[in-house]
Amino acid sequence: MTASIGEFMAALRKAQGRTQMEVANELGVSNKTVSSWETGASCPDIALLPVIAELYGVTCDELLRGERMHAAQPEAKLRERREKALAFQIKKHKNRVYIAAIISAAVTLLALLLTVILMLHYGGTIGFLAGVCVLLVPLVLTLAVCHNAAFWCSGEEAESPSIDEFRRYLFRIRGRICLLCAAVFGFILINAFLPHTNELFFMFVFGPPIALGTYLIALVVYLFRKVRSELFDAQMRKTLRYRLFTALATFGAVALLIVAAIATCISMTGAGVYNDEWTPWIVAALAALLAVAAIVYTLLQLSYNKKQSKTRQ
Repeated sequence: MTASIGEFMAALRKAQGRTQMEVANELGVSNKTVSSWETGASCPDIALLPVIAELYGVTCDELLRGERMHAAQPEAKLRERREKALAFQIKKHKNRVYIAAIISAAVTLLALLLTVILMLHYGGTIGFLAGVCVLLVPLVLTLAVCHNAAFWCSGEEAESPSIDEFRRYLFRIRGRICLLCAAVFGFILINAFLPHTNELFFMFVFGPPIALGTYLIALVVYLFRKVRSELFDAQMRKTLRYRLFTALATFGAVALLIVAAIATCISMTGAGVYNDEWTPWIVAALAALLAVAAIVYTLLQLSYNKKQSKTRQ
């Protein structure tokens, strides 16, 4: 028995206002025995440890350690272990989602390449259908992996900040892959109206504007879902609502003009009245409209951010 344990027993006895004789009478031992315990000259019988611990209102572990164990200390260690285990699980699921997102992005670009190859050999319709089928792969893969990770989250602590941040991460990954697939779908969409094998020029001239249009439509849907999601705080949702409104007011109008212009060109081509010399001018006009929309949207965002900074100050 160490002196520290004896000192601990003496301190407990004095804190209760007991004398060595009173403790000895309650334990059924002599006064000298209690004195030898407290000086460290001897140690109590192991059968007496629970009785001594109950007498002083401590645990046997505390009695042997020679100090009290604060309740917050094991709880803090337990919380630390939980956080480490949670961080490990989040990192594991994040790696899976990240790998799935990389594979999905690569397959999406492969769909574009496959569409071009098949269009040159078998016609635009075959290329378009093959590209759409391949585009389903990254969508299914990403949504399945993210759904599995979200299902795991549902069994964890709902108010954990790390879990909430991981849910927001899953939301962003799903949205970005869907936006990429929407853009590629728009790029290859014109092939559905070009059954011949010699229309590569039209695909690369009108494909980017259509891709931008489908991307903007998907972006509006993404922002709308984000605004309504409870994963983001009120201030973020307010900012997202403003972005959604300005995106609809600027890019939405331009996207409608682009779709109308492309549909007109396709119908004029089918009627045999389209002149190839018009193409550069049409593309330049559409690019100018997009540039103006981008400038207006950027200025609106800068103005809004400036107002928000002044409000916080």
